[in-house]
Amino acid sequence: MMNKSLQERNVKIGRDKLFSILKEEYLLVGRRRKYTKTTNSKHWLRKHPNIAKNIELSMPEQLWVADITYLQTKEGYEYLHLVTDAYSKQIMRYELSSTPQSD
Repeated sequence: MMNKSLQERNVKIGRDKLFSILKEEYLLVGRRRKYTKTTNSKHWLRKHPNIAKNIELSMPEQLWVADITYLQTKEGYEYLHLVTDAYSKQIMRYELSSTPQSD
């Protein structure tokens, strides 16, 4: 789009130089992130200690752990709640919900 206007003014500029000028003048549109940041570990809310980190697992179903994952869809976000066996890494239960709260 700018090529014709630049040629009329006898301005010769390469792509890299053009982009560096646009960047210096804050005229470039920023890149979209390919991921969504969903965790903020630096908050003022109470953080519970990991009481399971010293447990020696020797068989399945000694310890279950829960997690929530955010999935972006065309309609917004969906929340995948998982309960996993810590020893076998088998998913014991899951639920897909439109809210962060699980039943």
